[in-house]
Amino acid sequence: MRIVVVEDDISVAKGIGYYLQDAGHTVDLLHEGAEADAFLAHDDADIVVMDINLPGIDGIAILRRMRDRGDTRPVLLLTARSDTGDKVAGLDAGADDYLSKPFEMD
Repeated sequence: MRIVVVEDDISVAKGIGYYLQDAGHTVDLLHEGAEADAFLAHDDADIVVMDINLPGIDGIAILRRMRDRGDTRPVLLLTARSDTGDKVAGLDAGADDYLSKPFEMD
């Protein structure tokens, strides 16, 4: 499976990437909103793991753009925002699931 990880904290992104690669997946790591938005408009990954707080374009805006262009692949939002309102906003924007930081890789 090919997974795109969009995370501005490079050490967190690398940790997730190493874990997923060890599990046999191919991983693309992106760290900025505009970069991720452009990449996701033209790639063929199977799933997206995306932070909300990104420099430039935030993860919610990227997710909305994905859904507006008909992109239905699964998106997991991974963020430090853990309030119920934030979770509802993420799911309403089209996320398939929402995981708050800190989290366990297992």
